[in-house]
Amino acid sequence: MTQPGGGRAVLARDAAIACGLPVGNTAIEVRSETGAVCGDEKIGRIFVNGGGVASGYLKAGDIAAFSDDGWLDTDDIEACAREAIGEAGLVCAAFGTIGRGGRQASTLVIERANAANAGDTLCAAVAGSVTAEVAIECDVHFVGRRALPRTSSGKISRAAAKTAYLDGSLARL
Repeated sequence: MTQPGGGRAVLARDAAIACGLPVGNTAIEVRSETGAVCGDEKIGRIFVNGGGVASGYLKAGDIAAFSDDGWLDTDDIEACAREAIGEAGLVCAAFGTIGRGGRQASTLVIERANAANAGDTLCAAVAGSVTAEVAIECDVHFVGRRALPRTSSGKISRAAAKTAYLDGSLARL
């Protein structure tokens, strides 16, 4: 990790930045798309486990484990959207917002090719899937292809997407 604006220097050095040690009994793993634990300084999805992490999601009165091995995959909202729509390569950005009644919520912005495949029914279906899977209220919005802001390396910039969403500059379908 780096300070805002420092990413280009990190990429130029081709070096990982140490973030310190996990707190208490928290464990962190970086895993590949296949779920295998990555070696040091490899890119992958972040999983966490430990006393500061809940044991799972509350679903219909029961606790459902985060994963088969009890670790929390930190990218669940976007993964739920991909599964609900059935597109493994779906481009989307999830970020925290304030929902109805001032409660913590999530906003999910999804890129679509055109308005014909981005209707209210699909929004509701994706939001329902996210809520059922991760027990978080989620507002879903569709934008056109390549509308989500990207970093200099081409990845989705969730911080910039949130800013554009909040200031109304992110054009919706």
